Amino acid sequence: MKTEFVLLFLMLPILFQCIVGTLAVKKKVKLSLGLVGLINLLSTLLILFLVFKYIDYGAQQVQNHDGLWVVGLFALTGFGVLLSLIIFLVQWLVKRFHKPTEAKE
Repeated sequence: MKTEFVLLFLMLPILFQCIVGTLAVKKKVKLSLGLVGLINLLSTLLILFLVFKYIDYGAQQVQNHDGLWVVGLFALTGFGVLLSLIIFLVQWLVKRFHKPTEAKE
């Protein structure tokens, strides 16, 4: 149960960036793409802290003082941040270089 919770929780900022970032590029929401990226980064840091506390509490309950899970958590979070940055970069490039087509009358 713990692994599924952590993976789902760490995927939330990536899903937010994909959905709301795409809407920001299409200008269907009042948020700018930069603000969406900032919200994504701050929520990733908040979720990292919450997941860290959750797993630390579980490790203390079973008296597991290994600490190797911290390396895995930061590696997984680093991969998530890298994926979010790639998604943000693609969205920014689309917004910057996409020329809207005009409707023919």
